[in-house]
Amino acid sequence: MTRFRRPRTAFCRAPVSDRRLARRPAHRRLEVRLTRGGGAVETSPVPGFPILSVLGSGGFSTVYRALQESIGREVALKIDHRVLIDEGDRARFFAEVRAAGQVSGHPNVIDIHDAGITADGRAYLVMELCPAGSLADYLRRQGPMPLVDVLDVGVAIADALAAAHRVGVVHRDVKPANVLYDRYGHPELADFGLAARYDPTTESTSTLELLTPAYAAPEMFWSRRPTPAVDVYGLSATLYALLTGRPPRWPSGEANLTDAEIEALHSAWIPSISGVPESVVGVLRAGMAREPEDRLPTAGTLRDALRAERSALGRASERFSDPGAPGADHDLADQPTARLPRLRPTVGREG
Repeated sequence: MTRFRRPRTAFCRAPVSDRRLARRPAHRRLEVRLTRGGGAVETSPVPGFPILSVLGSGGFSTVYRALQESIGREVALKIDHRVLIDEGDRARFFAEVRAAGQVSGHPNVIDIHDAGITADGRAYLVMELCPAGSLADYLRRQGPMPLVDVLDVGVAIADALAAAHRVGVVHRDVKPANVLYDRYGHPELADFGLAARYDPTTESTSTLELLTPAYAAPEMFWSRRPTPAVDVYGLSATLYALLTGRPPRWPSGEANLTDAEIEALHSAWIPSISGVPESVVGVLRAGMAREPEDRLPTAGTLRDALRAERSALGRASERFSDPGAPGADHDLADQPTARLPRLRPTVGREG
């Protein structure tokens, strides 16, 4: 069986390896101290941003809740576990951060406040804190989302992607876990950690270890140059998952997929959804066509198609917001951006 080669990463020229991208144990020790203790940790690797708690951790990075001491606000601090070895790697990181920064002012994109490299060579991002969770949290706790709200989310995130594509930025990792709630209940696209400039004249591939097979476009598995079409696919799969509780193409195992398994996965028919107009499912099918050239051509096209379906429902969406939140009853309430249904309270906190 043919299995995937390990392609080049976004930040390093060489294939991923323990030697090239050494993982430092420091971030693991820090997480243990935070879990056992609590409160600010003075040994934050980023000066001026004492860490308060761990928000989440994966194989390549950890996201912390931190305090921006200069102005006294809480932020999300994302620190990569990998080390950027040479100046070329570092220059590439800052170029990609600047590209992502061009769309961070969009109302449905997480704001990036700062970026840099720690003393031991790890990249970090300082971002807007979205404490209310993600669409993935919503699905885990409450199951499928009402159609009207799914369409509102789709219009908002498709518009954010269209803005990114206009400045040449491809997100490459659109999925429920990367759409967060801000404090006012608006959906915001997060984690441009895989993002890259779209330039047809240059080589750019994706690291397979970072892909989520259920939401990744087929061409991502063949290490082809990513285009805006991969984001159209990812958002369409995300919206389908919001309507049904799971994505339409779910691999039996998400690690070490063979060529044949990937072929079968993306050749599977996308079924209709009970209670959802076939025209809506048709839009999502068009966004998840196997070949990039057969998909809806742009994120803007997807946005407009979803907006038309939303208008066809013939009623205004119920707006969910916290009436006690600052600003919820005046200026922000008047902005034409989607709001998500609030998560039901749960006992304790999910990791």
